[in-house]
Amino acid sequence: LKGASQRPLVEEIGSVAASVDEPAYEVRSLDGVLTLRIKLPRVRAASEVDVKVGTKSVCLEAEGLYALNVQLPSPIRSDDAYCRFNRKTHTMIVTMPQLE
Repeated sequence: LKGASQRPLVEEIGSVAASVDEPAYEVRSLDGVLTLRIKLPRVRAASEVDVKVGTKSVCLEAEGLYALNVQLPSPIRSDDAYCRFNRKTHTMIVTMPQLE
């Protein structure tokens, strides 16, 4: 093409990395069970969240939104821990039996 500009077909524009926040959370202990409640207002479904439970810590990641690493006040039985996500309150609840 005569007179066509020599601009590249693909032009790279600047991008800004999305900020990853540490969500608000609380840990409670009652009757030998630790309960971790994590507020995730920008998460719509449990499938958006990756939770890893160890005997002394819990790690949570929602890609591009949240990252959290909580050291637990006492060791737990990680094999017996379970999570559930409340879509109304956007809260992940992790229930973990403590080691006896």
